[in-house]
Amino acid sequence: MKNHYQCDHHPNILRCFGTSYDYQFVYICFQPWICMLRDLIDYGIPQKRGAFTDHQLRFLKEFYKSYPLWKNKAPSSLPLSLIKDIFSGVAQFHSDEFIHMGLTPDAVFIISSKKTVFATILLVRLCSQVRKQRKIILQMFLHWVVWSSLLY
Repeated sequence: MKNHYQCDHHPNILRCFGTSYDYQFVYICFQPWICMLRDLIDYGIPQKRGAFTDHQLRFLKEFYKSYPLWKNKAPSSLPLSLIKDIFSGVAQFHSDEFIHMGLTPDAVFIISSKKTVFATILLVRLCSQVRKQRKIILQMFLHWVVWSSLLY
């Protein structure tokens, strides 16, 4: 949690409002979200819809109706906007010298605010702080990944 508190000042990182402990549990209070990216992906796969409750199915059906992912056989602006939000959150982690080692659709939370939908990511799962001497190695690796992806 300490790592997450250091980074949650960015709009694309899920805010943590506090924690509380008792003898058996840790309670964490996060910013409210409407669903996870995993839910949006799984709803699009008919075989996986059986895992949702009736309430979740109604919500996701309404979400897809309100925020279509496709228009005229092309992606709408929403998927591209969500991808941009995810990259923005990851870039903030990297600028704060953290590496998110478990970035999956389960770590991306969708938030709705005033008819706007955006993605936030959660850092508390697997992360590692990069030490100063390793930061240069990380930057070199990231540059290599970008250049190699452009070449192929």
